[in-house]
Amino acid sequence: LAVERLVVPENHRFAPLTAETKRSDHLLPKAGVIWTPRNDTTVRLGYSESVGGVSFDQSFQLEPTQVAGFNQAFRSLIPESVSGANSGAEFTSTGFSIEHRLPSHTFIALSGELLQSEVNRELGAFEFVDFGVVGFVGNGFTSLRERLKLEESSLSLSLHQLLGKQWAIGATYRVSRANLKDNFTDVTDTIATVGFLPHTSVTSTLQSLDAHAIYQTANGLFARVNAALLHQRNEDYEPARGSEEFVHVDVMAGCRLFHRRAAITVGVLNLTDQDYQLSPLNLTSERYRSRTFFARFSIQF
Repeated sequence: LAVERLVVPENHRFAPLTAETKRSDHLLPKAGVIWTPRNDTTVRLGYSESVGGVSFDQSFQLEPTQVAGFNQAFRSLIPESVSGANSGAEFTSTGFSIEHRLPSHTFIALSGELLQSEVNRELGAFEFVDFGVVGFVGNGFTSLRERLKLEESSLSLSLHQLLGKQWAIGATYRVSRANLKDNFTDVTDTIATVGFLPHTSVTSTLQSLDAHAIYQTANGLFARVNAALLHQRNEDYEPARGSEEFVHVDVMAGCRLFHRRAAITVGVLNLTDQDYQLSPLNLTSERYRSRTFFARFSIQF
């Protein structure tokens, strides 16, 4: 159980700025359970509530980053490319996972996660008075209250198989649905200006299928092929945002040296040379946007 008090600037990002501060107190419960009813089965459950900081300290975490293997440390769940940088964001993470190993050296896992984030902030604004024919005349500074709320639910199923001592194959299917609500509570639809939407709700659904094959020998040689198919459907965007679908293939090979304390790896990422335009609402890893050759030498000591 964590107790946190935040004193943050009321608005230090969106001009006109203010010198005011606001204080918030948070009681943040966290709980995790890892249960192994059998030697070949593991069940994990996790729940956590946390709160982010301001600017630089958003990148640091004093608490453990995970609860029962589920991440509880975020800089921001609401994409900064959509809403800009936030301060004092609230996060809630709920997750479950069931992992089972079959006698045939088959590993199966089913997991789900619900991520929620909410931000209440003040945006600087200018007040104008409409004098009709004369036009608009500046009348002073004010602020607008904005409430952002993101919810993303995801479900994934993975299957991995060992084929003797040299081969391993696997695949993971994941689907996530993210919804972002953005409301300016002080602005009604009747007084909103042209091109400004005071109340929006957009949704993105991302499906991904990742598969891989690994080959390795006792003398340290190895090779790997990764293939990924992604499809995203976007709803209620203004202007409308179309769906996106693409395939990425990565190939690499190398050799482990000095009793596996060092490794040399070379390969090509995004072999199909496909760029993409995914909506940032869905939480996903960054992928290379063009065909890229890489070489890497790593050593452990």
